Amino acid sequence: MSGKAVAALLLGLAGCRGADDPARYEEALRAAEAGRAAEAVAACRAVRDEAARGDCLVAVADAAGSVAQAERACAALEPGTWLDECRFVLAERALAMGRIDEARERCRQAGGFAEDCLQHLWRVDCRTGWRPGDAAPAIIERCYGLYDRYLGRPADPAVWRQASEAWLDQAPEFDLGTCDALPPDARWWCREGAWSVLAMRLRGARGEVAEDDACARIREVVRATRAGEAARIESWTIRLRPGDLDRLASLAPPACRDASLTGAGAPRTPPRPPASR
Repeated sequence: MSGKAVAALLLGLAGCRGADDPARYEEALRAAEAGRAAEAVAACRAVRDEAARGDCLVAVADAAGSVAQAERACAALEPGTWLDECRFVLAERALAMGRIDEARERCRQAGGFAEDCLQHLWRVDCRTGWRPGDAAPAIIERCYGLYDRYLGRPADPAVWRQASEAWLDQAPEFDLGTCDALPPDARWWCREGAWSVLAMRLRGARGEVAEDDACARIREVVRATRAGEAARIESWTIRLRPGDLDRLASLAPPACRDASLTGAGAPRTPPRPPASR
């Protein structure tokens, strides 16, 4: 069962009002995973709670073994939010099969989810459409160039930040030197995206890393940088330059945000983005 199907199942069970709805929901997902599309759709239709029924059909579309079976689940939905969400699922499946034009069209049919759907497809392609050995700047440039293809409009300079985040979020190595190899109008945005990703790696996406652990990670990066080495934080390699340590201090929790962390004064405010031409 996919992660989305599991999440959908939990949501459906939590929202069900009919006594038999949880069992029908589970029955539908089992049938979908076994390739029995008609049975899966019938089980979802028997779910009495309206929201859980829609959620069930979307989960079936996601878990179905083929696009045709997924389409069958979506066809059972009335126009509205759940059908839009189901079309989002169909777009993801089309992209996974390399059918980009079809994926874009599916997104455009997704009503209120259309923009989010297109952005999602773009980010997925950015994260997956490269090969081992490809140079990091080329990967980021490719991502930036794909924006127009997915969103149907030229990318503004700020998209460089999103492109760098998409790459660095799953890259094995963090090196600000990657940004220096990009076109001049991209470098500031790339660095800002890079610092955002570094903050998440050191402190967690929502600051969930304990302060003591975050401080230890940051101090290790400082130590390695001063020694002219790369820091190793879990499975990530981090390369900074001594001039980056002031900015690093701004990522530190209050418990360790002091001059001794970097040997410098107060953390610098990052420079403003270059004026657009």
